[in-house]
Amino acid sequence: MSRLSIAVALTLLLAAGACTAQSGTVQDQIMSLNEAAARFDRIGKLDSAWIAADSAVRLSEKTLGPDHPMTALSINSLATLMYDWGRIEKADSLYRRILGIWEKHPPTDSAVYGAALYNHGTILMEKRQIREAIGTFTKATRVLEAALGAEDQYLANALYSLAEAYRSTKDCSSAIPLYRRTIAIRTAAATPADLGEAQALNSLGICLVATDSLLQAEKAYQRALTIVSQVNGPDDISAAYCMDNLARLYLRQKRFPEANRLSSVSLDLFRKGPGDESPEVAQALILRGEILLDSDQFEAAVSVLTEADQLLTRLAGPSHPTTKDVRLKLAAAYDRIGDTANARATLKRAGIPIDQSAPQSDSN
Repeated sequence: MSRLSIAVALTLLLAAGACTAQSGTVQDQIMSLNEAAARFDRIGKLDSAWIAADSAVRLSEKTLGPDHPMTALSINSLATLMYDWGRIEKADSLYRRILGIWEKHPPTDSAVYGAALYNHGTILMEKRQIREAIGTFTKATRVLEAALGAEDQYLANALYSLAEAYRSTKDCSSAIPLYRRTIAIRTAAATPADLGEAQALNSLGICLVATDSLLQAEKAYQRALTIVSQVNGPDDISAAYCMDNLARLYLRQKRFPEANRLSSVSLDLFRKGPGDESPEVAQALILRGEILLDSDQFEAAVSVLTEADQLLTRLAGPSHPTTKDVRLKLAAAYDRIGDTANARATLKRAGIPIDQSAPQSDSN
């Protein structure tokens, strides 16, 4: 979900919660301004959104006071705009103020508080304050579940974000049950195929691979690919990412024909989608080269890894660690076909002293 779509969706949730809790002329005026700010934000009229949000805050502070729950709701509109404009530090500061108000004076609809916690957790993740984000997302899931129920889609969003935060710390044992809960909620929804479910399945698969649960990971990746193909079509770029995950899994299991087939299709999709000069194509070429190298198709590996080397040199530079790693693989492929001269030249370009090294194939 993009930065804008998250912010707008949660702003609308906040507004919906507050509408049931407030009444009277002044409150109605404030709510109208907040709704206008959300509407302008949604259609990209950010200057108008700012005017409406700022007016809502000023009116609320003047008539209701700086610590009133409605004032916190109005500040949320400003925080959303700061988030959309990429002013993360300012958005963080505003959300801390919002949450401080609601901790002292809880809103009538606690889902409002849970959604604000979720927003703040998202900001903390962008700031790489992972531990604080985990605590914030954990609190958000508890509040949202109590307010909206165990099957709510906003709860699924919060559970998924909490799982992603744990995964970023390599704590897959904590992330896996959260992904499973997210998937269960998505599966139970009325929509027959849900891209949110596919996203959670892919992340679950990554954690299952990390914990050596390879058969379960394969099922998760295959289900994700099925959903993406149903919703977006089999030739969509999102299907290529799913195929890439499956190909990496099959490579690890040494199921080379399946890995080769999927990597070939995903590479073609990446060429059509992001394009030949994209990082996606570079990563797909590396994967394909590894598959060919490990399955003893050395001449084909030389061709693919040469293209990967040239592309990475253009994209990342000759000294980038990934470029050097590809050159080591390429040198190994040259060595396996008996081309010692090119193997030594490639090692030299990788920065390896020739007299201290001999190329080693990944397949050994």
